[in-house]
Order: sequence, then C-alpha cells, then structure tokens
Amino acid sequence: MKERLRCKQVIGVVLIAILLILTIPLISGKAIVEASELRNPKTDDNGIVTWDCVWFGNYPQSEIAKPTAEITEAVYDVNGETVIHGVRYKRIKSSDAIYATSGIFYWNGEVYYDGCYDWSTGGDSNGYHYFKYEPIKWRILSVNGNDAFLLADLGLNDIKYNDTCSACSWETSSLRSYLNNTFLNSAFTASEKNAIYNTNVINEDNFFYGTIGGNDTIDKVYLLSYAEITDAKYGFPADKAEKDRARRLLSSDYAHAMGAENSTNSNCFGMAHWLLRSPGFDRFNAMGVDNDGSIYYGGAIVDHEFAAVRPALHLNISSTNVYSYAGTISSDGSINEQKKVINNEIQTENKSVTKYTTPIISKPNIKLKNVKGKKVKLTLSKPKYSYSGKISTKTKYEIMYAQNKNFTKGKKVKRYHGTLKTSSKTITKFKKKKIYYFKYRVSIKYWDTKYNSWKYKYSSWSNIKKIKIKK
Repeated sequence: MKERLRCKQVIGVVLIAILLILTIPLISGKAIVEASELRNPKTDDNGIVTWDCVWFGNYPQSEIAKPTAEITEAVYDVNGETVIHGVRYKRIKSSDAIYATSGIFYWNGEVYYDGCYDWSTGGDSNGYHYFKYEPIKWRILSVNGNDAFLLADLGLNDIKYNDTCSACSWETSSLRSYLNNTFLNSAFTASEKNAIYNTNVINEDNFFYGTIGGNDTIDKVYLLSYAEITDAKYGFPADKAEKDRARRLLSSDYAHAMGAENSTNSNCFGMAHWLLRSPGFDRFNAMGVDNDGSIYYGGAIVDHEFAAVRPALHLNISSTNVYSYAGTISSDGSINEQKKVINNEIQTENKSVTKYTTPIISKPNIKLKNVKGKKVKLTLSKPKYSYSGKISTKTKYEIMYAQNKNFTKGKKVKRYHGTLKTSSKTITKFKKKKIYYFKYRVSIKYWDTKYNSWKYKYSSWSNIKKIKIKK
C-alpha cells in the first residue's frame, strides 16, 4: 500500500512539473501581446529598420467620404466636434485649414496635381468635410525601463511652427504651446495624460550655422530635434542628406486637409515634409525633414503653412490600461498591425499588409463621337480595379490616335491628369473626311508597400475604335 502511495505521489509531482513547463511560454507570449515587453528598433543586414508600435490616444485621422445624414445633421460644439454612438467626429471647412486650395493647377490647358488637399470637391452642402477620431499609432524609438520614447507614425496635423514670421525658439514657439495644450487635451483622456512623462527637452544650437537653440524646456509633447532624427539607436541614419525611408512620413487625411502638402515627385510620391524643433540658419527658420527623408538643416520660415506635425512623447508603460500593442512597422513599408485592445475588448481587426501587391485593373472601354468643328469627343469608361491597399482619387490617362490601326501613320499621344471620376475628353484639329483610330488606357495611383511610396500602374489598352471626321 505504501509503495502505491509513493507511486501516486511521484506521478502527481511529474504532472505538476509538466503543467508548469507548458504554462511558462503561454505567460511569456501573453506579455508580448499586452505590450509589456516592448522592444527597441532593430536594423537587419539589408538596412531595413523595424519598430514596435503601440496604440495610445485618439485624434481625427480618416475622412468620412460619404457621411450619413446622422453625421451631417448632428449637433457640433464650438470646436466642430460631436459624439455619435460613442464615436467622436470632427468637421472642418476650408476656412479652418492652415492652407487650403483646390489641390490642382492648370498649365497649357492641362490639369496637374499640386500635392495639396482638394477642397473644391466633396463635403456637404455647407462645405463641411468630416473626419473620424481614431486610435493614434506610435512607433517606439526606445525603451528604458518603464519609459517608452514614442513618435507618431503619421503626420497628425498641419500647424505653423510659429503663428507669425518673427524670431523664436522652440521655447517661445506657438506650436509648442499648441501641442502641450490643445493637442494634449484633445488627443488624450485624463488617465492617458497622467501616463505621459514630463520630459526635459534639450534644445541644441544649429550644428552648421550656430543659431541659438534657446532654453531647454519641460514638455509632455514635443517635436524631434536634429540630434534625435540622426540617431541610429532610434532607427535613423546619421547622414542628414540621405534620402532615407526611415524618415519619410505619410499624413493622415485630416493633416492633409489642414494643409500638409504631399510630394508629387515619383520617387517619394505622397510623402509629407514635417517639422523638427531645431532652429534653421537663423531664428526666423526651423529645421524639417523633406518628403524624400533628407533633412533641410537651413530650415523653412517659421510661419510656413505646408508642413505636417509629427508629435513625440515619453510614455510610462507601467500604465498598461491606457495603451495596447499595435504590432510592427518597417522602413521598407511592411506592416504587421495587431488588434487594439482596451479593457479586454477588441477595437480593430488584425491587419497585415503584403509588400509586393499591385492593383489589378480591368481593360477600359472608349466611345467616339464626331462633333462640329472637326473635333472628336471621347467617352472614357471609369477604371475598375481590385487592390487591398490605399488608392488615390488622382490619376492620369493616355489617349493614342493615328490614321491607321497599327498606329504608325500620324500617331499622336495625349496625356492628361484627372481623377477616377474623369469620363470624357474632346480633342481638336482633325482633318475632314479622314478616318482615325483611337485607343485609351488609364493609370491607378496606389501606395506601393514594397517601396514605401506612391506609384502609378497603367491598365492595358482598350479595344481600338475608329471614326470618320464628317463635320
């Protein structure tokens, strides 16, 4: 009997040991998901940087393209905000923006996109455009104990460095006051604000021109400096002139609408330039990061209107109830986005973006009509496409015509900028009683996650159509 009891005791001990061993990795895995083991940036052998990310705070970001009557007819406060079914919205007019244009300009009779938000389209009958408050994603630049140094993943607004064109420093700038008052109170709850450290912000002189950086400050929210944006431990290259993807920035819809200008350069299409707190070549100028990731250390005038604001702060990560793990993002554009969890409730879906996808575009159609004055009116089919990533409403299309179906006799090509809604074009100066052959193709402007930039992809050519000029 005693031997049987000993045997049972031994078996019991072994089972308990097995259960303990199996439990250890489960606990460790849970801790990572709950963001209690956040990591510093990592750079692989190919120079690609990967940052851990967290969700923290909320701010207007995505535009509501087709707001419902419930949204447009709601009662908004003096700040243009309302809450509907627990969701917070903000509405603005072009007069609320720091800089507002139509987003296009005309040259030699053709339309071009200038990189600014198009205030001439969309909105309700009163000119309001609507934006949704969404969780802010932050990249983790460093972790030191319970102190996580965070940088906003997107440009969140367009605010001047200083309201007036006058000599200033970070200490005296109107932007510093905005970030530590208006932005702080809008983006964070009381408990979230309590989790943000007061940081001793060091304001260095301009390394090249010697412009005085001013007094150091104590801030909860601030901008990065030249020293920080060239620090390898945060994932950035030391070379100020390097057109580095790690420093490139996309803006939220709201920041774009407020005036942040996106590049039209094909090498960094869609990227915004953003402000640093460091002084430029004098105290009337402040440094920034250009659309291509290089640093303009001479700066731009302090009341410059087109730059995005990308806040930074230090978060006490022992306050685990105010933030959640958001996955990773890499400088090559790859994203592994994790669910947002607050009080054990899932707020968003997991999202993983593949690096190498491009849009699938259907073959377009074209219709021809001869109109008076030896003109041809072309009716162009709207592009149909399939793509899981981001698509711009701006596009361009190409029309080719000639006097034979092989397009070798009198061939001409017309290229135009337009939008996905472009549906017709009239071409002039044809010869009467002549037959012309036409074909058409359209491009889609999409966010290429492989190269972390905007790209154009053309559809195939339409079927060839012919027309005889009779009038």
